[in-house]
Amino acid sequence: MSLKTLRDVFEFTPGLRKQLASAALEDIPPEIAIDEGWKLLSNERPVRFKEMEYHVPIDQQVGALRGIIARIERDATDVFFPIEARIIAPDDAWLSPFYSQESGSIAVHAYYKEAHDWMPRLVEPVLREAGGRPHWGKLHSLGAAELAKLYPQFAEANAVRRSLDPDGRMMNPFLRKIFG
Repeated sequence: MSLKTLRDVFEFTPGLRKQLASAALEDIPPEIAIDEGWKLLSNERPVRFKEMEYHVPIDQQVGALRGIIARIERDATDVFFPIEARIIAPDDAWLSPFYSQESGSIAVHAYYKEAHDWMPRLVEPVLREAGGRPHWGKLHSLGAAELAKLYPQFAEANAVRRSLDPDGRMMNPFLRKIFG
């Protein structure tokens, strides 16, 4: 919330705001943590937010980050949440965004009381161009046709889903969009 306060107080001068934020954050060392995901990612987050997270092939991560930062600095200057980036090893789970590829995760956030329409407009095209796979539980605009192209085992996983729920009783409008 300190970053939000900085944004609100210096909204008239984004350049100065960026300098002040950089100065305030420069003494914070980078965090390097290696462990099982459930240990690393289970933390308390007292500030509510909306989030879009994609996982791009590792060789696309830096370029995608640069593209996202450029777009936010140009067209969404009121964004104050930091961007999260991490690297995840490949796995063999059919619908995992990390299926068969080392991935660079990129997550962008918006304060829950503020508009987040800039995410699909500014951020998602960069992540899609980089070959990104969306996080299943976070904001994205993709449907079954797009997801099937990104997840090599999508058809097989969807066939298992249909065999376990042939009448679609567990489906809702969102899942129908996702699984077709």
